[in-house]
Amino acid sequence: MTNKNIFLGKLKYLALFLVAVQSILFALTAIFFTGVSYQETWQHYNQNNRTLTLYLQKLNPIQQEKAFYYLNERSDLAVWTHRVIQDSKGNGIQKHYIDAMGNSDYFSDFNFHHSNILTKSQLKVLLEHEDSKKTIGIAEASHDTLYELPRPLFTIPIVIDRLEQVYQKTNTLTGIYHVNGLESETDKSEFIKQFASATGLSEENFLQEKFGSRRDYGLVPFVLIGLLLFTMLTLLILLLVIVLQAYEKFGSLTLLGWSRNEFWLALFKPIIYPSVLSTPILAVVIWWLTGWSQVSYYILLPIMGHIVFSMLALATILVIPSLIVYSVTALSAIHKRFPSRLLTILGISSYIALSSILIATSYGLDGPLYRFMDNVHIARAWKSVENMQVIDSFSEGDDLGTLSGTSNTLELSMYHLYTKIGHDEGVYLIHSQYYGQDFFANVTAYQNLPSKPFWYLVYSYNYLTELGFQFSEEELNEIRSGSRLYLIPDSYTTEEQQRMRAYLEESIKVYDGDVETPFTQNRQFIYKSYSTTKDIFLWSTNLQQGVTSKEPIIFVASPENLYFKESANLVVSGFNGYLKIRNQNILTRVKEEITTHFPDLMDNDIQFTPVRRYIDGRQKELSYTFYLFGSLILAVLISLTSILIALVLMYRIAYQDRLIVQYFLGFGLWARYKGIMILVIVSAIIEVLISFLLKTKLGIVSAALSLCLQSVLLYGFLLRKEQQKILNIFKE
Repeated sequence: MTNKNIFLGKLKYLALFLVAVQSILFALTAIFFTGVSYQETWQHYNQNNRTLTLYLQKLNPIQQEKAFYYLNERSDLAVWTHRVIQDSKGNGIQKHYIDAMGNSDYFSDFNFHHSNILTKSQLKVLLEHEDSKKTIGIAEASHDTLYELPRPLFTIPIVIDRLEQVYQKTNTLTGIYHVNGLESETDKSEFIKQFASATGLSEENFLQEKFGSRRDYGLVPFVLIGLLLFTMLTLLILLLVIVLQAYEKFGSLTLLGWSRNEFWLALFKPIIYPSVLSTPILAVVIWWLTGWSQVSYYILLPIMGHIVFSMLALATILVIPSLIVYSVTALSAIHKRFPSRLLTILGISSYIALSSILIATSYGLDGPLYRFMDNVHIARAWKSVENMQVIDSFSEGDDLGTLSGTSNTLELSMYHLYTKIGHDEGVYLIHSQYYGQDFFANVTAYQNLPSKPFWYLVYSYNYLTELGFQFSEEELNEIRSGSRLYLIPDSYTTEEQQRMRAYLEESIKVYDGDVETPFTQNRQFIYKSYSTTKDIFLWSTNLQQGVTSKEPIIFVASPENLYFKESANLVVSGFNGYLKIRNQNILTRVKEEITTHFPDLMDNDIQFTPVRRYIDGRQKELSYTFYLFGSLILAVLISLTSILIALVLMYRIAYQDRLIVQYFLGFGLWARYKGIMILVIVSAIIEVLISFLLKTKLGIVSAALSLCLQSVLLYGFLLRKEQQKILNIFKE
């Protein structure tokens, strides 16, 4: 008899698998806390003992505008702030933005674990780039990314963008802002006085911290610890099963001269040696697969250290099986006098504990699941427009002053182009904006305000026609004559409609020097109620605000009824720019039109790109979420199934004589294994009930999937071969 025969079947490989899972979980724990350190290092990026911090809170729109313009004028300084974007369900941070502007000389490199992640030269390229929408790190569009930043496991994506671009989009300046470049206390004092004078704020209003903060690691560490505990428990039970199965041969081996040490080595050496030897390989593989290879080679050290902890944990787990090896006599082993009741109680308790951990893990993963479903919903909504063409970039050319806002010659040329092509099939004006509670809280310039948050859509009449809206010939003639037609949902009450109309008319302001249109020369407003049973796509990537809606406020646009806000933004680039082209074929015709009839636009080098280039960042995020979500659920189910295998084998070994007698007396599978089957079914029912109480959909799915998997395992793998096993026992 050779040493390897002591291991029965493939239990050796199951044990090695569980040791590997345990090592991976220890490594993931190291990676998680490395990720926490990485995120905190970003939070303190570029700060030193000379950094001045401004706490801007509860500023009215005028004060915010003055504060921004003062900071923007101080181009000799470096100014930045941190902001985070929560996911649509409020289940955590989706992205960490660093909004920066000013002098790149006062920004620093970003180093982590002796590796340079970001350089000053890259910041310089970003801050001086002619396209202010460019970013470092992927925001929504990889096409706008100058340089990618690492996105290792258990970290929040970092995006560095231009502060002036953010302010242009949001018109808000609140939060904690940092300033570098004030070399002396005198410089700081002078800056503070000038900032206070420019904004009308007292120094106490922006120098005293009024923001609270707390560190929240989320549920990830609890999930990892839970997985570690039940993996270690499963491994312990499996090793006990291995010892029990091998112990029936211990008496014979003792007569052949085997010592307990030799027996122990024969049992556990095939597990210990491969586990120890695979440690460096496993560390490198995990370091690579989790994305930390993009950060630093030094990350291998904590990973390797935690895998060493895994080996120490294995040594601890081996204590109980080793005690059995050294405490049970050969005579007891021959007669199979094992502490069967104690081991059975241990197995059942472990199974119940692991079932509880499955629900806890599922509850913790509900957030990523909702986010995953949100991303699927958004991706499907955008699928129908992903081939539309939008302006990607343009150059000032001869229209100097366009980017600084001192010249509108390019705006005028683009408006003339739109008047020529705006009525063509496949040439659209599309723009959307959400007016939520922040808008109502901060806006004080209007006498009339709507009564509730709303989506405001600028959709050209030809695009709306393709969406199923119908317009009479009279309405089309009025639109083409310059009248602004607004569609208001019939779900609005009479009072809500009146307030909305008053706001819409008050918000349209015409100034001298604006691009003239038939509307600006003769302001006429038309209103029409509408109802629709079909959701209208909003061109939004924020599921909390909505991706589709049945009741947006719609401005029916045409070249003739625009005013400054629309006509001046025809050249705006990105998926939320105004001008949209249906496909590449129509874009070719538009380019021919520019070449033939608008030579003044040739020097502007207007470039178009498909919408899908602006949403592929979300697709990458979707892939990552699916990868993480699927891996964790798979690990939980495999571990739970492993302990069921161990429990059944332990039950079979401990009660082998009784099971054989019941088999020959004609007892069915249910009668022989009733205890285990009841345990599995009752546990699944309790898991489902608890999941209902916790309102965790993933818990319900996991419980059902676990029940199905274990049922198939019981009938198709373990119990089906019982007859052959009994015959083998009698042959021996």
